[in-house]
Amino acid sequence: MVNYFLRLVQLWGNFVNQLFARFSNVEGMNARSNVLVSLLWLFFLTLCSTITYGIWGEKEIVQYILLAFLAVELFTTIGVYVYFAVNNPDCLRSETFTLSKLAMEKGQIGDTTSGLINQSQARIIDTESVVKDGEND
Repeated sequence: MVNYFLRLVQLWGNFVNQLFARFSNVEGMNARSNVLVSLLWLFFLTLCSTITYGIWGEKEIVQYILLAFLAVELFTTIGVYVYFAVNNPDCLRSETFTLSKLAMEKGQIGDTTSGLINQSQARIIDTESVVKDGEND
């Protein structure tokens, strides 16, 4: 009986480790990274909490506090979007777009100022060096 519980604990530990490893790797999830992502996660988490508490909660004051947090997060997200849209639009673009733009500006990819480059001067970019969304290495 003890061996059964030890095996169950070991299987549970393996499952949790694999689950966290899968969530920590966003390579295949086409993740986008910009200044609004964290605020939107917080907003939708609070929205789900507010809806859930609205359905099953009993104290009205907690619902009003959650609605107030939701309103503050909504106005903050809109304010941050407007601020960066005016002052620094590059912060609203995905990480992949920003890195591709930087590579073009540095002459790593794309054409030259005099037109397309000759094939003898072209550098081959392998698929391993291409940056995908969610990669920070």
